[in-house]
Amino acid sequence: MKKKVVFLMGNKMYQLTPAGRFCLLFLSLVLSLVIAELIVRIAVNFPLEKEYLRFYCYNHNKIPPDKYDKDLFWKPVEEFKGIRYAKRKPPNTFRIICIGDSVTQGDAGKGRLLPQAQTYVYKLEQLLRNKNNGMKKVEIINAGSGGYSSLQGRRYLKKKLWKYEPDLVISWFGINDSYYSLFYEDKQQKVSSAGKAAGKNVLERSRLYLFVKNYYLIKNAMAHPLVRVPPNDYYENCEGMVLFAKEKNFKIVFIVPFEVDSGNYSIKRLWEYQEKLDVLSNTYDCKVINLEESLEGPNLKKLFIDLCHPNEAGNTIIAQAIYTQLNEQMTEGAE
Repeated sequence: MKKKVVFLMGNKMYQLTPAGRFCLLFLSLVLSLVIAELIVRIAVNFPLEKEYLRFYCYNHNKIPPDKYDKDLFWKPVEEFKGIRYAKRKPPNTFRIICIGDSVTQGDAGKGRLLPQAQTYVYKLEQLLRNKNNGMKKVEIINAGSGGYSSLQGRRYLKKKLWKYEPDLVISWFGINDSYYSLFYEDKQQKVSSAGKAAGKNVLERSRLYLFVKNYYLIKNAMAHPLVRVPPNDYYENCEGMVLFAKEKNFKIVFIVPFEVDSGNYSIKRLWEYQEKLDVLSNTYDCKVINLEESLEGPNLKKLFIDLCHPNEAGNTIIAQAIYTQLNEQMTEGAE
């Protein structure tokens, strides 16, 4: 005997036909999928498919399309600290460009930037100007950009910065090189086309579908993220800068990257990257500056905002150390 499906509405009972039962089941399934889709969209904040431009330095958040740059991945934030420079170098001027990441740019934490006068770039400029005694103007451009790696720095130098006619470039990269991205190394990154989303079918637009399909792939990627720029690629990027400097007839020096150890507030060396700079220095006879001796000491904690960004006091010491170690290479051209 077949069971009857009935439901009560008000004080009347109704019996569902097979077609009615199918519709009720179908609507229940659709409603369940809609609710599940909403839950995934609200509760799951990590990417659900392989995507470009997912960097640790931005908490793996996607770079907004309005910031895209096809070569640099994203445009420099507050380029040159908001100061405008003529591309043609003024007469009787020794021009230096400092390229690097947020350390050079002057990150103050919590989304803020240090004022120009508190950066090591500005302080180095003042030291050189005082040394010159007015014989030749010294001008230093701060081309640091938060999150940049050596690959981005190399491309930035070739794409734009050399056109500002530098006499000397100071390159400080490595921290972001050693950090992570979710799915691609820097050399594999691409700026996604705006039409990619438009080409997706209905299923590919569903967060629930992507969650079920790619869960283990994404979970593995998040558990084992890729180093953005492995040491060998770091060497190639720095070597590329050296060769480009020779081609365009300017000098280039490199600063050894490091972090601060949170345990005892000592210098934490990025050995594999430092070793590549040592090889580069021996191969091309280019200057490499190590700041460790100048910064190491009991007061290191007072010199940094966090584990990599110096405060004004730290930048004062860094500027003095760079000035001292560069010595004749930096000052001869400015006399």
